Amino acid sequence: MEGDCVDAAPVTSGQPTSVEPPPGGQLVNRGALGQINDHSYNMNLKNRGIFIIFNHEKFDSANLPDRVGTQKDENSLQEAAKRLGFDVEVKENFTKAGIFAVIRKIAKEDHTHNDCFACAILTHGGEGEILYAKDETYQWKELTQLLTPDKCPTLKGKPKLFFVQACRGTSLDDGVKDVPDGQVVSDCSHTIPLQADFLLAHSTCPNYYAWRNEANGSTFIQALCKCLNEFIPQGKDLIQILTRVSQKVAHDFESNTLDQKTSGKKQMPSITTRLRFEVYFPAKN
Repeated sequence: MEGDCVDAAPVTSGQPTSVEPPPGGQLVNRGALGQINDHSYNMNLKNRGIFIIFNHEKFDSANLPDRVGTQKDENSLQEAAKRLGFDVEVKENFTKAGIFAVIRKIAKEDHTHNDCFACAILTHGGEGEILYAKDETYQWKELTQLLTPDKCPTLKGKPKLFFVQACRGTSLDDGVKDVPDGQVVSDCSHTIPLQADFLLAHSTCPNYYAWRNEANGSTFIQALCKCLNEFIPQGKDLIQILTRVSQKVAHDFESNTLDQKTSGKKQMPSITTRLRFEVYFPAKN
């Protein structure tokens, strides 16, 4: 029977406050640049941008099981990204060298007329922010470092969005009853340091498993696509939508496995934001 499984490798020993402009500085009127409001990125350029999907189902190592069900996530992401106006590129079972070659190529391209860049990574993961390519491991921050303004000037000041479905460890979340609802708060800065304008939406918290159903795909990616499809037309910004995703995963999901030790477990997405403005996806003409 098809059931829930985790996106983890076999167990091994593992390992912003608002800033005022300097004297003589000047705040930019964002509304004059085509934003929905003074607190949003300009998402009204000619193109939405590129959305890369790195989907890993099979691996060279016999110790890494096939990620059955990930094709469902790939299909859902493609549909959602195309609905948002992205040019979608799917890369299946790429090696580490292949992944980095794709990102380096993108960094050299001209994104002047693109609103933003997005990337989804569907794979196994482990502690220390490790992600698995087909042949080797890497860390997601190695990819973001290739897209900083000094490496990719035409994405300077634009949102660079990463969505990762992978385990971050082997801890299990038992959950508790009647936990009050929380709120995700993101502070922004008026300056543009090299590490600004990135967002990482991760399927789970550090050290924990991320769950994937062999028939229906992963709980995080499916919730993400459903919320994007539902709330983008309502004019909600990306952080609001990701909060809804977190709520949906936290409240609606419980693992269902044949092993009592891993059944009935919860999952909590983790959103790391270095965005300075709100992200909306207005319809393209």
